[in-house]
Amino acid sequence: MYFFLSTILPSRRLFAIAFGGIRINANACRLFLRVYNISDIVTPDGREIAPWAMEGSRQNHTHLIFPYQEKPHTLAWQSWRRQLRHTYLVHGLTLETPLTIPAEEALDENQCDTFPQLLLSLPQHVQQMMGNIENLEDDGLSIATCLREGHPLCAWKDGSVKDAIGSHAWTIRVTDERNYSATNPEGAATTAGNPATLVSLRAEHSGTLAILYFLQAICTYYRIQTSLTTVKIWIDNSEVIDRTNQVIQQHNHSQFNTLDYDMWAESQVVIKGLPCTITAHHVKSHQDDHIELDDLTTEAYWNVMMDRKCERHREQNL
Repeated sequence: MYFFLSTILPSRRLFAIAFGGIRINANACRLFLRVYNISDIVTPDGREIAPWAMEGSRQNHTHLIFPYQEKPHTLAWQSWRRQLRHTYLVHGLTLETPLTIPAEEALDENQCDTFPQLLLSLPQHVQQMMGNIENLEDDGLSIATCLREGHPLCAWKDGSVKDAIGSHAWTIRVTDERNYSATNPEGAATTAGNPATLVSLRAEHSGTLAILYFLQAICTYYRIQTSLTTVKIWIDNSEVIDRTNQVIQQHNHSQFNTLDYDMWAESQVVIKGLPCTITAHHVKSHQDDHIELDDLTTEAYWNVMMDRKCERHREQNL
C-alpha cells in the first residue's frame, strides 16, 4: 500500500524561514534542532509546536545528515520563536493550520468507495497541489489499466508566476488524441508559496508534483504495487528535469540550500514510493509563437495547452 505524506506542507516548510536578514539566526536554530518539516517539531496530535523545539532543549532524532551547528545564543532563539509565531502559530504553541490526519486513515478503503471519494479524502495540501481535476469519467481506470499491463504513459505540465501569483497545470495522457477525452485527466491549481519569494521554479515543480500525487492516488485506489510502466513527463524547465531525474544525495549539504528544496525532496519521496518508473524529458516552450498549433508535435502541443490552462486558471482566480 502506498501512503501519502500527510505531514509535509510544501508552502509551509521550515526551510522557507531560513533566509534573509535576522532569519540567519533562526536558521542556526533550525540546523541545531536538525529539522526540515513542521512535522519534525509538532506534538503527536499535530496541533502544537513541541516545547523542546521552542527552547532547543534537545535535538530531533533523524537519519538525515546536517552540517554541524553549535547551540545558538539566546538572541538567536528569540528570532527562531518570533519566526515560528509569525509564520505558523495563532496563540501560544497552537498551529494556525493543524497537520492533516494520518494518511492511513485518509486512505481507509472503507471510507473511499469511489476514486473521487479517495481524492476528497486526501490531505489538504495534496488536494491543493492537484487542483481542479477534469476528465475523470472512468475514475482513472484507463490509467490504472496501463500501469497494470505495463503500457507507457505520457504527462505534461507547466507553471508560471506573474504579479506574485503562481499557477500550474498538468495532464496525464493515455492516448495521443488532441481533443477532449474522458480518460485523460487534467488539473490546474494556484501555486502555494510566499508571494514575496515565489518564482516560476516553484510553479514548475508544483505541476510535476501534482502528476506524481495523482499517480500515487491511482496506485493506492487500484492497489497497484508493481508496474513495468514508464511514465514520461514532458517539462520545459531544465532545472525541474534535472531534479526529477536526479536522486538527492544526503551527504551533499549544498543541495539542502537550493531554491525550493522542499518541492524537490517531496517529489523524490513520492517517486521512490511509486511502482512505476518516472522519467523527465525536455520540450521547448512556447513553440506556438512561430508554429501553428495544428502543426506542432504532440510533445509541443500539450506543453502549449498546459501553458494556456495555467494562465487561464491564474486569470480566473485573481
